[in-house]
This record gives sequence, structure tokens and C-alpha cells, in this order.
Amino acid sequence: MVEETDLALNEYKETNHDGINDVRIGAIYSKLPGKEEEALSYLSAGFITVCAEQISCVFGMINVFLRQSEYGQAQALLEWAHHVLQGLIMKDQPSYFRRINAIILAILASIAAMEGRENDMRSFLKKAHREACAFDRMPSYSTKDIRFVFHKEKDKATLHDSVPTSAIDAVDLLVQKQLYPEHGSAKEKNAHKNLVQAWKHLSDDMLPR
Repeated sequence: MVEETDLALNEYKETNHDGINDVRIGAIYSKLPGKEEEALSYLSAGFITVCAEQISCVFGMINVFLRQSEYGQAQALLEWAHHVLQGLIMKDQPSYFRRINAIILAILASIAAMEGRENDMRSFLKKAHREACAFDRMPSYSTKDIRFVFHKEKDKATLHDSVPTSAIDAVDLLVQKQLYPEHGSAKEKNAHKNLVQAWKHLSDDMLPR
């Protein structure tokens, strides 16, 4: 703001631990003619961090909403996150976000099951299955496959999660064991039963003949 651009860049770079200032550095470079490559490099790194933080924040809030039986809030947030991630997937290209979207859709199916919306439940499960299979056919954990991310060829940054399995197995684990409390209410137990049965039928129908 006081036209001490070089000083500002130096200060930000010296304290850029774990890329905490990537967005600020990239924003400054974006205003300097001839510094487009530097700007996109820093902004891409910052963009990836923002996406990862957004996913963590969404799932954290979903945990709270589901525990509080705030199903409307949970559904609205998940649908927003799904829409955002869809916009970061390039057509006919592999993307880690397909894996995340499969999980989001499975949680949406569980909410529909809790609310007795069986048609919606089956629809969300089908979409979750499709996204998981799409990821498993072309698995990618590379950040270079995210739309709006510009990396140099040597950059091999990756994304990851805590479930070291295929996407379809991750969704299966979520549906079978993780979406409902172990000692849930009768309503929760019935919803879980319906969800698991629908998932099993869907999975059996998708098996090669």
C-alpha cells in the first residue's frame, strides 16, 4: 500500500512457513508486469491449500450438524461443497475430487435415509457409486489434475486422506460402519438398515455378468 513492494515480498517470503503467505505473495506478483509465472505458481499453491482447508472445514461442520440432527444444514452445506468441487474437475480427466465427491454423495444418501426420502437416497447412492468407480478407473492424487492449478512439470504435489483404500471401498466402509452411531436410536438403526440394503443391491447390480 505504501509502494514498498520488494520489502513486502521479502517479509512475506521470510515468514512463509508451510506456504502460509502463498496467496499474499501471489497477489503481489499478479500486479507486477512480467511476473505472471511467479504469480500463478504461488497462487496455485495457495489455491490447493484453500481447497484442502475447505474440505476439512466442511467435513468438520458436517460431523457437528449430524450429531445435532441438523439435517437441513448438513444437506445444504454438502450440496454446496459438491457443486464447488464439480467445478474443479476437468471433463474426462482424473481428479482426486471425484473421490471426495463420492463420499459427499454417500453422506447425502444417509441424510435422505434418515428423512425417509428413499428415492433420493437411492439416487445419491448411484451417483456416489458412479463417482467412486470413475476415480478408481483413473485414480489421481496429483494436484496438477485440479482445474485452475498451474504447476511446473517438476512439481509433484499430491493430496491424500486417511482411508488407504480404493474410492469404492472407502464409500462401502462409510455406508456400512461410519455414518451412524454404534448405539443409535431406532430411527437411525432403521435408516442405516435401508441405506446398507440399497447400497448392497446397487453394488450387486453393478457387478460384471
